[in-house]
Amino acid sequence: MLDLYDHSLLRRIDFDEYGYKERKYHLYYFHPEIRKYLEHEVKDGKELLLLEEKQYGEQFSQQYCKLIKETYSAIGTNDHVLSLELFNLIWQNGNYNDFERAIRLAEDRTVASDISSRMALFLNYMGMYSKALEFLNKSSEINEKLQDRDRMSRDYTNIGLLLRNQGNYDHALSWDHKALAIDEERQDKAGMAADYINIGLGLSRQGKYDQALEYYNKALLIDEERQDKIGLSRDYRNIGSVLDDQGKYEEALQYHNKALLIDEERQDKTRLSKDYTHIGIVLNAQAKYEEALQYHNKALEKDKEMQNQIGLSKDYTNIGVVLYNQAKYDHALEYYNKALAIDEEREGEA
Repeated sequence: MLDLYDHSLLRRIDFDEYGYKERKYHLYYFHPEIRKYLEHEVKDGKELLLLEEKQYGEQFSQQYCKLIKETYSAIGTNDHVLSLELFNLIWQNGNYNDFERAIRLAEDRTVASDISSRMALFLNYMGMYSKALEFLNKSSEINEKLQDRDRMSRDYTNIGLLLRNQGNYDHALSWDHKALAIDEERQDKAGMAADYINIGLGLSRQGKYDQALEYYNKALLIDEERQDKIGLSRDYRNIGSVLDDQGKYEEALQYHNKALLIDEERQDKTRLSKDYTHIGIVLNAQAKYEEALQYHNKALEKDKEMQNQIGLSKDYTNIGVVLYNQAKYDHALEYYNKALAIDEEREGEA
């Protein structure tokens, strides 16, 4: 029995933080193979499992809530591969996996909702869209029963995000408007600004640029009122992107440079990389290729500093596009292959 504890995921679960010291014995009952053995081979095994679940199920759920939060937070960090391995070990049990059990056992239904929503975001990242939507629907059902308006808004926003990523823009917009209705009712200014941004994104991807700008400017008004620097940077960048799509390059550059000023002041490397990328894209569209390369290389430097593999792949691709437009085909091919190598490595890790 001791080897089972020391060489399994059970070693990650420490009930001491919940005030329970003799943890090893009771944790065995939560291991899938032990559960199978007890259910089928031991007299009164099922009753024993039910007793243990009743007594320790809440701690079990709390721990798995913490685990999925850590797993999602590890995306893009050095801990990503290990977190993914741990997730896969649990997930491979299908519908009987411990995340599902943690949702079922949580007496605090807000914990069940948090596990479901985090699972959905992680599965969305993994490209498992139908399963992600299942978990989001579980979370929204829980919160609708609780009438937890804050979490309902969060769920509706996430459902909209998932549907938008799948290209279901009209369906996504209906959920974004549901989130907006709740945030307007609650006078949640930050939530309303985020809703306007999400609606703007959906409209922009449908090519409805003037409508998208209306919503982006609504978000901008709120962020100006709240003096939200991060929000303002996001708003300027989004407005600049729509103006770029409309071919209004000089106006687009004005907004991207406004975002850049804020992000330089805050020394926000992630957003600086985005600003440099957007400016580079606009300059490329204006056939100002040398200037475009300067900005794409600035983005590349930031992403190297942050070891941002997704960002690096995009940077190499963008540099390749500019070089191609300069008819430097061999040089462009070098950068395209650098991007390809990163994407193949990431696909192998997933």
